[in-house]
This record gives sequence, structure tokens and C-alpha cells, in this order.
Amino acid sequence: MRNILAILLTLALVSAPTAALADTPVVPITPVTLAGSFGAGATVSAIYPQDDQTVTPSFEWFADGIKIEAAQSSTLLLGNDLIGKRISAKVTLSKTGFTNLVIDVLGARVFATLPNSSSGNTTWLDESVNYPGCFSPRASGVSTPTIGWQVWFSCNPYNTDFGTPIEQKFSWYRNGQQIDGANQSLYRLQSIDAGNSIWGVYQATYANGFVFAEAKKLRTAIPFQLQLAKPVIVGSLSLGSNLVASTTGSDPLASLSYQWFSDYAPVAGATSSNFTVRNADLGKAVQVLVIGQRDGHTSVSNLSDPVIGSNFQPVNAMDPYSKVFNGYQSTSTAYDISYLVSPNVSPAALAREKALVQKAADFWSSEYTPNGVTVLYVTKDDATWAEGFLSSRPSWSSRIPGGIRSWIESNSCGFALAFIADSKQVFIQCVRNGSESTLNDQQVGPHEYSHWVQYEQNSDLSLGTVPWLIEGQANFYGLALGIAPQDSMLKFVNKSIAGHATQYDIYNGYRFGEFKMLDLFQSGNSFDIQHMLTRSGTVWDKYAVGTLVSEWLVSKYGHQKYVDWMKELLRTKGLNNDAERAANATAFRDVFGFEYSQLGLHVAAYFAGRSQQLREAWSQNIEGQSSGASPAFFSAPGGFPMPLGPQGPASPRITSPQVPAFAGKSTALTGSQRAFIFTKIQSGQIQQVTCTALYSANTSSRDLVIFKLRAKNTCAYAKTTLTELGSSGKIVVNVMKTKTTKKIGKVSLDVK
Repeated sequence: MRNILAILLTLALVSAPTAALADTPVVPITPVTLAGSFGAGATVSAIYPQDDQTVTPSFEWFADGIKIEAAQSSTLLLGNDLIGKRISAKVTLSKTGFTNLVIDVLGARVFATLPNSSSGNTTWLDESVNYPGCFSPRASGVSTPTIGWQVWFSCNPYNTDFGTPIEQKFSWYRNGQQIDGANQSLYRLQSIDAGNSIWGVYQATYANGFVFAEAKKLRTAIPFQLQLAKPVIVGSLSLGSNLVASTTGSDPLASLSYQWFSDYAPVAGATSSNFTVRNADLGKAVQVLVIGQRDGHTSVSNLSDPVIGSNFQPVNAMDPYSKVFNGYQSTSTAYDISYLVSPNVSPAALAREKALVQKAADFWSSEYTPNGVTVLYVTKDDATWAEGFLSSRPSWSSRIPGGIRSWIESNSCGFALAFIADSKQVFIQCVRNGSESTLNDQQVGPHEYSHWVQYEQNSDLSLGTVPWLIEGQANFYGLALGIAPQDSMLKFVNKSIAGHATQYDIYNGYRFGEFKMLDLFQSGNSFDIQHMLTRSGTVWDKYAVGTLVSEWLVSKYGHQKYVDWMKELLRTKGLNNDAERAANATAFRDVFGFEYSQLGLHVAAYFAGRSQQLREAWSQNIEGQSSGASPAFFSAPGGFPMPLGPQGPASPRITSPQVPAFAGKSTALTGSQRAFIFTKIQSGQIQQVTCTALYSANTSSRDLVIFKLRAKNTCAYAKTTLTELGSSGKIVVNVMKTKTTKKIGKVSLDVK
């Protein structure tokens, strides 16, 4: 009897999981959706887990809910008989031991024709797609998909005779399940994504009703994150003592290597877990960077705190700035620079700005001699005058995207533009008179003068492989010549750089002032820092990252070597990224003695130390705000739309400023537009936000749809921003007729 009971019990234990399994539906590892062009003559496909050989699919197709009896494969040819009908599909997935999963997938109505494109297709690396089309999702800003960094689903619905879509939708899927909140073309990879299947799904709807849809998989495997504990240094900072790096808690299978730092620079040859203290290290910050590597995992590094108990010096950020402003003598040289002013520029403002340019000219005299340079100064009240003035100089006005009025009205001054017209340097600056001007404004002239020095080397100032150099270098020298001489504690300098770092949060969808960029720097992950040095981010990234790199290079190697590298790279950069990368490898190594690919490691300790100082400066800035005020943005020059200066807006009410212009028929917000909206929303207590699309009596119904969507998207972002700031307000979307041609298609933002 016992044996029979034992057999029955064993059978029960074996059969129980099988019974439970039979009640479990199939779980697809890909999204189940429809992809293709919904136009007569095209083929649409059902996307399903084709790579899973254990799953057997079946398909039913419908037009306006009526089954298409002859259609039973994963694809459907859209004939003329289907024009005007909405396509849908029923996809059934079967798998042995599981219950069937039946998914109803809704498509779109079939349009009468397909879009035509004169260019046919487009190519990116090894992939070619027709217009409209999407490339497979790829890593953005990094060589391979990496946790914490973004992947990008690049879709091009343009270049066809159907115009620009009035709506574009993105969604991301992990192992077949839609990821909450992932609805942009960029998606930031999370820890849970490692080792899993990631898909991007896209849909574009055109004004004529045509719909294009696509779904593609991220083709590259996502490495797992390596667990690497923050290293701790055991030992004391005394001459001849032995310091030991401890990484208790790290992945035991990781291969570890070491780099010791003294005074925020790597010590040559100090690459073991032990370090003997030298006389040169006494009183300095001694740290160790531990690098961890393991197959199938992302390589990481982590930086220790300075040796515990040592009386070390913090980062001396004033050192590079003082090297600049103490490194030249002022002269009375009359440079070939012509100054033009609008009627509202005060004599005092003109004298102030001319003195700053003179200072920059004296400093750079060994590198650049002005030849026929023209400087134009205007104020916030000179938009009409500036338009009239520039109308007689078309070679200037053609270099100002959106027109000078949009710059003046959108930025409330505090901006500058530098460019070459008629083979001569031109500099236009919107200045503030009297008490409206602050110390922060004094960086503008020297900043732009640095661009003139760069233009002397190459009229094309675009760099794809060292994206921070042009603006970052100009920003550093603008601060060093215009602000630092009067800013002994670097109060304004640090707040300015911290202000740029806040834009990283805004652009990447984080809460304002979280300082994700500074988190990244303080972690001591040299691989992430190197990504920041090579990725093509926003102009704000270039200001923040480029200024900090400039500080370190000037502090450790001097101004002249830094400038020598810039000149050599601009002269030899080549015509594409590969040629530029090769040119920079040689130029950087020849000047600094190590590879550019190792710069992230070399600056890791300095970046960590400076990031803490920037946080402290920003925190003091917030504490110094009056009750109810929000953290101010800090202006920076350089030919891009800038937020307001250090005092912030004077009033919480801003009357109908125009959002930076949309390009072509675009309706999606750009980074600069989002930054502009955020600037207005965070300016005070908000009761209502009104977004008004401007149109004329001659605006077509198709264009009006586009203009309305622009206003809708503007207010949608404003609402999201209010929520993130812990506030709320009424959101109103309007349209308004205008007789001013230049305003047609723009969006006004009224905040009160």
C-alpha cells in the first residue's frame, strides 16, 4: 500500500506543473502589431515572434471588421478594393503546453495612393530604407547599447510628396511588453533591459490621412551592468606609507585594474592596487580609480574619495582662470574692428562692451589679428530697428535663423551671434543697459572673440568627434576674461556652469535641478565621461562639459598647449568623422602625450571634484532666491537661443512670447523649444498657460491642422513641466489670426 501511495504522490507532483502550464497563455517576446504603408498597392505585415521556433502563428485579416477570407498569411496586399477601409488583424499564437494567445491588432484606413519620393531611399551604415522608413534602433551617443544611455529609433517620414506628418507616435517594447512612459524616439536603457529583447514601434499620420507604421528590433545585445563597489583607500597620507585600494562587494568574477590620482591628475605608472606616498603627494588629494571588466558586461570604473583623514586641497578651479587673466598685458592698440550701435544702446554700455572686446583682442593678439571685423550692438527694444538695418545687409540676415526679431523677443537679450559674411567676421550682441546688466553678461564679448580665433583656423567650426571643443573653449575663455577677474570665489562662474548642467536634465526628461550630468561625473565612471566627450549633445552639454575639460587642460598643460591642439585639429580635421577622428588622434597625442580616448580617465577625478563645487554653488543660489522664486537660469553666449541672465525674470507674467520657430512643417518640439518653454513655466506661480497658434486668412486647412498641433504640443509639454515642478495650472490651446507674415505658423505662449 505504501508503494502505491508513493507512486500516486510522485505522479501528482509531476503532473501538477503540467496542469498549471496548460493554463498559461503564450507570452510573445516581440510586440504584436502591424507595419507597412497603408496605401493601395503596398503590403502590410503582422509583426510577431518569428524568432521563437516554439510558437506557431496563424492570421486572419479584416477590412472594416469584415473578414478577408483569402488572407491567411502574415502579410496582406492592399488592393484597390480596400481603399477607404480600416485594416485589422487577428493574430493567434500557439505553443505546446500553453493556451493560445489571441491578439486583435488595429491598423489604419487604406489611402488611395502611396507617397512618391524623388530620392527613393536613404542609407545609414549597413542599412538602407525607402521613404518613408525607419532604421533599426541603435545606440545613441555610445558605441554599443549601454544601461543608463539612450537608444534611438530613427524614422524619416519626410522627403515625399505627402509633406510632413501631422502626428508621429513612438513606443518601446521589452520582451513584447510595452514599456510605460517610453513614447519618444529616444529611450534610456534601464537595468532590467540587459539581456532582453528591445523593440521600437513607430506610426506617422499625414494630413491627407495616409498612415505609415514600422516596428524593428534593437539588433545589438545589451550588456549587463557590472557590480563594482566604490573603492576605499586603506592607509594614511604620510611620506613613504603604503596605500591599498579595497573594492569589497564587487563582482568576484570581474577583472580589476587601477589608476592612482594625485591632485586630480593620474600618476604615471601607478596602476596597481598599492601606492607609495611621495613627497609631491603630501597635502594633495590622493585617490584611486578602479576599472572593472567582465565578458557580457559593460566595463565600468569607480573613483574613491581622497585618503581619509588627510589634509588635502580641494580642486583649485581658480588656477586655470587666473592663468588666463594674469597671462597677458593690456594695450592701447587700435584693432581693425568697427562698432555699430542701435539708438537705444547707452554710452556706458557701449564703453563697457568695447573694453571687453579690447581685453579679448589683447589676450589673443599672438594668435589672431582682426581684419575688417564688424560689431553690432542692439538692445531688447531695438527689434524693429534691427530688422530695418539688416534688410540692407542680406548677407548678414541670411545667417540669422528665424530673423533678428525672433532672437531679440524670444531671448530678452543676453545673447550673441558670431558668423562670417562676405569673408569678414561679424558679431551681433544684444546688450543690457544700466542696472539691467550683470557681471554674468560680461562673458559674451570675450566668448565671441574666441570664435573669431577659431574661424581664423577654419571657416567650418563643426566638429563631429570632439563636439564640445568649439563652444566649450569659447565659454571657458569668456568666463576667464569677462567674469573671473571680478569673481574671486568663482561664485558667478560656478553658477553659470551649473546652470548649463540643469539643461541636461530638462532635455533628457529629468526633473529640473536633479543634476544627472553631475551625478554621472561624480560616480567616477571614466567610460561614461568619455561618452560625454564624444557624443553630440545639446549646446548646453558643450558649455558644461567643454568648460570643465578646458579648465583641466589649461591647469595641467597651460593655455598655449590647449590652443595649439585646437588650431591643429581645426586645420586637419578632414571632411568626415573617420578622417576627423584620425586627425584628432594625432593632434591630441602630439600636444598632450596621451590618447584622446583616455581623456575621460584623465579628467575623472577633476570632474568629480568640480561637480561637488557646482552643486554647492547652485544650492547657495537657490537659498539666495526670494520667497517663492524659482532657480534662475544662467545665460551663455555663442549663437544659440539662451535663457535669461542671473537675476531671472522680473515678473511671473510674460505676455505672449513666441516659442522658437518650428522648422518647415514640423510639429514636434526641439530641445531649444523645450528649454524655452521650461524657462517660462518655471518663472513663477502659474495659474494658466495659453498656447496660441498664429495663422492668416490665406492659411490652408492642411497647414492650420499643423499649426494647431504645434500649439497642442507646446501646451502638452508645459503641462508636463508644471507637474514635474509640483504645480498645476489651467491649460488653454487657441488659434489667432495675424496679419504679420513672419508670425504665421508660430506659437505664442502666455503665462500668468
